[in-house]
Amino acid sequence: MAIIKAENLIKKYGDGIGSVTALDNVSLQIKSGAFIAVTGSSGSGKSTLLYILGGVDRPDSGRLYFNGEDVLKKTEKQLSEYRRECVSLIYQFYNLVPTLSVRDNILLPLLLGGRRPDEKRLDEILKITGLHDREFYYPMQLSGGQQQRAAVARAVMTGAPVILADEPTGNLDSKNTENTAKLLKRCVTEYGQTVIVVTHDVRVAAYADRQIGIEDGAIVSDTGE
Repeated sequence: MAIIKAENLIKKYGDGIGSVTALDNVSLQIKSGAFIAVTGSSGSGKSTLLYILGGVDRPDSGRLYFNGEDVLKKTEKQLSEYRRECVSLIYQFYNLVPTLSVRDNILLPLLLGGRRPDEKRLDEILKITGLHDREFYYPMQLSGGQQQRAAVARAVMTGAPVILADEPTGNLDSKNTENTAKLLKRCVTEYGQTVIVVTHDVRVAAYADRQIGIEDGAIVSDTGE
């Protein structure tokens, strides 16, 4: 069974002649443990799709299922739990809390959910991400690449079944782009998570098992399920 199933998603912004169709009848299924790259030009609708899958935004019509449960029928409280327990978002601009250390940023979603952190897992993730010697640094003391790795580490640490990454390498140099792509791949191969990444970068897309192309709000290519 697909971990995520979307049916006929439609999302428009604005009214009348000025309205923009961000998603135009999009349907897809994503299997557990897959690494999916969603590609397309700016404004194609790929980020809108990501945020709907993550329960951050709602479509105007259509259905969305996570492990067979209808996400769009959830209450706001249930949606909050869904965003905390089922999916983990990596934002393009990191979204780290500036007043918290790297360690506390990574653990924040767990603590907010009242979950006790696994210190062994935290130590392992810090080593994998190369942040073991930056554990007590603050975001302003980190490079852009280190901040991005902290955001990825936070997503991995939650243990959420699905990681949704919005242009996670958009502001990184070539070396850090490659490292981040490898980290996302390890989320799949070593932690069994499902990764869906929105990207313009062909180097990142090359790590994916499946590539989905979106233009004008519609899926125009799909290398297969």
